[in-house]
Amino acid sequence: MMGKTDDGFDLSKLVVPFSNYKWKVQTANEWGCWCVAYIDARDVQQRLDDVVGPENWQNKFVGEHNLLFCYLGIRIDSGEWIWKSDTGTASKIEKDKGHASDTFKRSAVMWGIGRHLYSLGIQKVKSVKANGKFYPADDAGERLYDKNQLTEFIERRMSGKKAPKQRPKNADPVPPKSDLDEMAPPPHRDYDTPDWKKGIAAVYAKAGENGLDNDSMHGMAEEEFGVSSMKQLSISQLRKLWKMIADGDATGGGK
Repeated sequence: MMGKTDDGFDLSKLVVPFSNYKWKVQTANEWGCWCVAYIDARDVQQRLDDVVGPENWQNKFVGEHNLLFCYLGIRIDSGEWIWKSDTGTASKIEKDKGHASDTFKRSAVMWGIGRHLYSLGIQKVKSVKANGKFYPADDAGERLYDKNQLTEFIERRMSGKKAPKQRPKNADPVPPKSDLDEMAPPPHRDYDTPDWKKGIAAVYAKAGENGLDNDSMHGMAEEEFGVSSMKQLSISQLRKLWKMIADGDATGGGK
């Protein structure tokens, strides 16, 4: 558990949620746009400067197994450096610079910086086609031209959502986990057949090609088909999911 060090800085402040995050499109196609919340690398740098001081953190990039890893180190107490690392997926714009930035932000999540963004989930909005590409749109189908407009729209929509209902005090107790597992929806009848196995393998392969991480892909499946597990997808749904990923504009990672 993170707390104050002998040097006087409080590592728990690293995990304080950001208020200046924005939303960006991760995948866009005719079925809609899937958006994720993100912060800039500069926001991470400023957080580190503010909490531990610019002289007490550093990062380095290392290529391992054809992947770029970022090691983020913080000097604590008697000068000891603690390192945490992660790898990222390349963005399509300014590929090398974008890859390094994404990897840096992912390593920062290992320290808790920006981790709250994952709790916001994936938000789906409508899409509109222009000049052969798909762009985010509001509920009326009007195009949202930049990330500021997209962020304002999503935040307004999220704030208007009804709060989840509280369980009444006299409600039946929540079943134990073993009982909940038995209540989980069963796999689709296509599950584990040869064609299903080929389909799921193709979906994961296409997601990897497009820089779409597993969490984002699972979010797409849940949003589009209302499933809680990939096992619940039929072969035809796997084909549609593959096409959605193939037709999309996946930019990967970005939290």
